[in-house]
Amino acid sequence: MTTRKRRVLSLILVIVLALGFTACGRSSKSTAATPQAAPVPAYGSYAADMAAEAEDAWIESPAEMKGESGFSSRDNGQVPAAANMAEKIIYNAEVTLETTEFDAALDRIQVLVAELGGFMESTSISGSNYSSISRGNVGTRSAYFTIRIPSEHFNTLTGSLSDIGNVPYSRTYSRNITTQYYDTQSRLDAYRVQEKRLLEMLSIAETVEDMLAIQRELTDVQYELDSLTGTLRYYDNQVGYSTVNLDVQEVRDYTPEPTVRLTYWERMEKGFRESLKATGRFFTELFLWLVTSLPWLVPLAVVLAVLIALLRRKVRRDPERARARAERREAKRRRRAERKARKNGGDGAGPEEK
Repeated sequence: MTTRKRRVLSLILVIVLALGFTACGRSSKSTAATPQAAPVPAYGSYAADMAAEAEDAWIESPAEMKGESGFSSRDNGQVPAAANMAEKIIYNAEVTLETTEFDAALDRIQVLVAELGGFMESTSISGSNYSSISRGNVGTRSAYFTIRIPSEHFNTLTGSLSDIGNVPYSRTYSRNITTQYYDTQSRLDAYRVQEKRLLEMLSIAETVEDMLAIQRELTDVQYELDSLTGTLRYYDNQVGYSTVNLDVQEVRDYTPEPTVRLTYWERMEKGFRESLKATGRFFTELFLWLVTSLPWLVPLAVVLAVLIALLRRKVRRDPERARARAERREAKRRRRAERKARKNGGDGAGPEEK
């Protein structure tokens, strides 16, 4: 073995031992930090130098490891000062809208969302079909929208819905993801530095074995980069566009607002009036159904009458059934005669014996 090879192996051994002692020293500290750089094996003297440089870069956190968030990966997952970052908040709302003009309300909602720069993520409309509409039943339709709206117009949209119809229910809630967002950004910056170092090592690798080993490490780092990039893209989408789940119900009368507390008798009077209205609507719909169903109800009634008449005729012609009917009639006649005799005070004999 040449002197040069001995020196190279000695240098590799020293660096590996140094990295091992460094890792042991760090293991006694808190493990809540952002992901540590994956240990890079020493692939020759040049690779050992690059690995030591990458390790030092991770520990010292130079300026190139700082991303747009303004803090480095050695902050152990802590977010930077509030002055150096913008809050990341996701807004959502659930709204129920009542309307007596269903079609017009849907058109106004579509126009309002378009004017505010939003879009319909999903749409569902259900209710009356052509048959029920032709009979005048138009009070059972409903629609459900998932609306994505720019966050700066979130309050404008939710506040304008009351101009379209009655809003009996509205719930707004938010989620602050500032810490998660900037922690993810910090981890992404750290992995980018690792990727850069590994690419430099790959460019000067001399053997196929070294290239394959570095490529495996590079693949793991790039997988983390893709995952963190997708997470940040999702966060940006949720923060930039708020979500409004809108439930539109067609009604005959709006839900009254409980402005005052009713007395017992007022509640009874109100309930009685509502019951009368519901009863009137029921019989009105029933009469409407009977009238509109006459074209098929009349033939059905004729068919049923014919079937009943044929069944009776068949029963009468059956001798066994006719004999049974005659016996039942005779038994009834005898019972009537006995009751009449007992009522007249006799002992069961007929009038002739008396």
